[in-house]
Amino acid sequence: MNDVSNNIYTQYVDHLPELPLDKQIHFASRLYLWSGDGTCRTILDDLQTLIWRGRTPETLVRDLHAGKIFVMNSGAKLIASQMRASYLERYPELRAAAFTLYWAQLLDTLYGQNLRASVLKTLPVAVYADMYDQLLHDPAAMRALSTYAVNFMYIYRQYVQQEGTTELAQYLQDEVATTPGTSSPEQEQLFAYLITHCIINATGFYAHPVPANEQAVYRSLLGTLEMHLDQSYEALRLDNKLEFLVCCRLVGYESNYEKRILEEAASCHAKPYGIIAQAPGSTDTALARAEHRNVLYLMATSASGRLIQGA
Repeated sequence: MNDVSNNIYTQYVDHLPELPLDKQIHFASRLYLWSGDGTCRTILDDLQTLIWRGRTPETLVRDLHAGKIFVMNSGAKLIASQMRASYLERYPELRAAAFTLYWAQLLDTLYGQNLRASVLKTLPVAVYADMYDQLLHDPAAMRALSTYAVNFMYIYRQYVQQEGTTELAQYLQDEVATTPGTSSPEQEQLFAYLITHCIINATGFYAHPVPANEQAVYRSLLGTLEMHLDQSYEALRLDNKLEFLVCCRLVGYESNYEKRILEEAASCHAKPYGIIAQAPGSTDTALARAEHRNVLYLMATSASGRLIQGA
């Protein structure tokens, strides 16, 4: 870590209770799973009571699905919301399914509660199976839905079905990531998130290293994204770029953009507020809105003891 990283880390740890619960979990879980951070493990243990509140595993899963524990973003807040609207209508269960499975998997990873058994009892997994098969033959929807589709398909495959993802990774490379959108900044962002979330999902959201037999596919996908950066660098958000660097580390891909991205991030460091803003001189210094970007910077600039091959 560097001076910027240390400033960010101190600011978030000191003020984490002021953030929404989902942001607290996101920040602490990423750093704990990435590097075994002891302070973040203590934070996670303290937050467990706030999440459970006497719930049984079944009621916890139902409340996750109903948005009673963590709030799912409204459709109006989605990147390229109008472009994605028709696909979300085609797959009306997708957002809630991806949201619920993500949180169930993460909470199992963090707390070992075996929520999967309750997922199988309480969620419409037969509907999910049909949706998975449909998406597997709908690459245009995959490209537009981006993280929602990728998160759902990987978590359904790994967590619900407890099966490998090698064939899914190959499908994404061959059929989905072959024609990145180039007509708007939003499409560029969706394409970047599509690729990075393939890799993040291959780790079960940082629960384990990327499977060795899938690393070549993901390095190839990062190569595709890096070539795309030559034309779309300015269109991407800083969040996109930092997530790209994290994924490069996960599969041992050396990017020519690493120095440029880290220098851009450092130039956005609003030192009095202890965070990296979206752009240099930005007046938006809300910790909650910047949390995703800042924890990615911490991950990109600190060592992982478990997730990086050869670490």
